[in-house]
Amino acid sequence: MEKMGVYPNHVAYASLVDSFFKSGNSMDAFALQSLMVVRGIAFDVVVYTILMDGLFKVGKPKEAENMFITLLKQKLVPNSTTYSALIDGRCKLGNIDGAESALEEMKENNSVPDVVTYSSIINSYIKNGMLDEAVNMMRKMVGENILPNVFTYAALIDGYFKAGKEEVALYLYNEMKLAGLEENNFILDAFVNNLKRAGRMGEAEVLAKDMISRGLSLDRVNYTSLMDGFFKEGKETAALTLAQEMTEKNISFDVVAYNVLINGLLRLGKYEAQSVYARMRELDLAPDLITCNSMINAYCKED
Repeated sequence: MEKMGVYPNHVAYASLVDSFFKSGNSMDAFALQSLMVVRGIAFDVVVYTILMDGLFKVGKPKEAENMFITLLKQKLVPNSTTYSALIDGRCKLGNIDGAESALEEMKENNSVPDVVTYSSIINSYIKNGMLDEAVNMMRKMVGENILPNVFTYAALIDGYFKAGKEEVALYLYNEMKLAGLEENNFILDAFVNNLKRAGRMGEAEVLAKDMISRGLSLDRVNYTSLMDGFFKEGKETAALTLAQEMTEKNISFDVVAYNVLINGLLRLGKYEAQSVYARMRELDLAPDLITCNSMINAYCKED
């Protein structure tokens, strides 16, 4: 393109920078940013937003905040995407006050937040154990005619289950269903993990079958959670049946799934775990600390 004397404009550069960040190639993204400066290509709000978001995601929050400040100094007006990226970046750093401040500023500038914007703050509250604040934020969102989605409810339900507040989790689950939202894999996983902690895998199995009958397809995380629960209750056949189902449905095992299978077999004194470990290595899956400790303990017991 450039050999023909045609040079990309800021829109083309923005698209390339964005694609580099999304593919994890931040070095090329920053190189393009420098090239834009050298060529005197003006940054617009889209370019600044992409760079700010990318900087947050590669762990450079100070540079990301500076990018936002520079945007303002250039007399550019942040749009809803800019504010959403800023809020998400601050939330992931645990800066909830900063995120809420950005949300208020966003509204003052007539940018409309959406469910994704609010969910960033809700998720941050949940991660910090501030569940009531998370629910209040959801209610505030609804008051502004922005409806929560199934992912919003899934995060809240999971948070309340982990806090041992099953009653509230079930209330939110029923509220979600009354709103006409269908369960997804995240909802199922929240329930399975809660029932697993309580040693109620029979109920987890019934729930999973019920959701499957209504069209839900189990994903790798669901299979792994169920398999783990069955192994922990000594239900080897049920656990291995799930492992076989994963294979038949071409659902690949990750390290976590292999760890569950290996640990489950070892816990039951089944040395087939060694062949499972060998299969994992054949697939070039690098064992983690849990895998290594499990296999070391197994070999020590043999001695």
